[in-house]
Amino acid sequence: MAGATKHPKPVEATIMRAFDPEVIDAAWASIEQFIPRHVDNHPKEGHRPRIDDRTCFDVVHVRLTTGCSWVDAERICGGKVSDTAVRERYSLWVDAGVFKKVAANAVVA
Repeated sequence: MAGATKHPKPVEATIMRAFDPEVIDAAWASIEQFIPRHVDNHPKEGHRPRIDDRTCFDVVHVRLTTGCSWVDAERICGGKVSDTAVRERYSLWVDAGVFKKVAANAVVA
């Protein structure tokens, strides 16, 4: 067709760069060293296995990056861990000063 206007190729929609695997891996690498090691002192060892810290971190990362609720962060991450477990882990990390240590380490670097 003569005089037809060419439209640019549509840009594929992407989720925030903060969710690219290499960004999440880098964030995890900066925080992992400050996370307190868990000691299983349950007397009967008859409880559910503890969800690993990295899985919880993924949900915390979504929550802090998007500002969504803990429940929504759990859903976005595919329900790998309950929002209650993630909130508890996040509180443990805050009480242990994990995020303050990460911030201090970033300033020094």
